[in-house]
Amino acid sequence: MEGEWSIGGHLDLISGVRYDKHSDFEGIVNSGTVLIWCASNTVTPKFICDSAFRTPSLGELGLQNALGVLGNKNLAPETVDSYELVFNFRPQASLHTDFNLVFYRAKDLIELVPSWVGTQAEDARDQESYGFEGDANWSLNQHVRFNTNVSWQ
Repeated sequence: MEGEWSIGGHLDLISGVRYDKHSDFEGIVNSGTVLIWCASNTVTPKFICDSAFRTPSLGELGLQNALGVLGNKNLAPETVDSYELVFNFRPQASLHTDFNLVFYRAKDLIELVPSWVGTQAEDARDQESYGFEGDANWSLNQHVRFNTNVSWQ
């Protein structure tokens, strides 16, 4: 289910929610929200927040006869919550730039960890990370265009 609302003349809110049911796990609700401010004809800041999950693979859950690797039927799905602040800047029709600040928090990351049989799939850890991305696109003419990007995490 998704909805879009205009809040005032220059502010838009897009929000959605999804219920996922997997045969081996309880249902989980994921959501996403984007707040867009059309500050001017050349500047558009956005705030984005999302949630997602990944179910364990068949091998991570039930691998039993592989040499040195054991599955784990007690694994939980990996989950992630992410937040992003985006600045879109278009000073002229031929120049387009984006700058993104990103943060995410992941829980129950599945990894193969040492065990008595060699390695076993486990909900081994949580992780937080942040970073930025930037890109610029400049069209000199219809035949020549320059693109560049940078990212750090």
